[in-house]
Amino acid sequence: MKKKGIVTGILFTVMLAFIFQSQIGGFFADLREKAYTAANGSEENIAETSALPDYDESEEKNDSKSEEKNGDAPPVPEKSEAASADITYKEVSLYFVDSENDELSAETRSVINQTGLAKTTMEELLTGPSSEKMISYIPEGTSVQSINIEENGLCTVDLSKEIQNTSLTSSEEKNVIESIVNTLSQFDSVNAVQIRVNGNVVESLAGHWDISKPLSAE
Repeated sequence: MKKKGIVTGILFTVMLAFIFQSQIGGFFADLREKAYTAANGSEENIAETSALPDYDESEEKNDSKSEEKNGDAPPVPEKSEAASADITYKEVSLYFVDSENDELSAETRSVINQTGLAKTTMEELLTGPSSEKMISYIPEGTSVQSINIEENGLCTVDLSKEIQNTSLTSSEEKNVIESIVNTLSQFDSVNAVQIRVNGNVVESLAGHWDISKPLSAE
């Protein structure tokens, strides 16, 4: 009887040990599984958070543009001396015929004071008078080809062929010649005026007065 109780006790103990071992084994297996899952999740999170963003050249360009916009403005170019120089004007006399007394009279006009002032003045003469009482007999369309003033004071003015494209009376032709000669003779560097037409010396503009030689205002 005693032996039977001992055997029963041993069997009970072995059973408890087996049950306990199964529970312990399941507990540790579950613990290992949770630990493995947690470890894998941590690695994935680490991989996601540690991954660097792709390089984008457009962002660098945008940053460069932002730096340019936020940086100092480029210096403003300085004006050249020619651009900053003040433009000056000079009053010149243009000779036309006064219709009230039929005589040559001067009309004052301001022109830009620059190199080639004599040519500028002649071009103003060819535009005609500003005053309604003044008359010009210079044919319309006449232009200045060139003007040359020599050291001896001889001024050669070359006019286009239109200067001869009209019929003038003797008095009117004289007024045209005196208008040109007196206008150019106002300059101190001019002593006499040689009128040419289209590069050539001509005898007359309208057949009345000889202009083949230099003329003076006197």
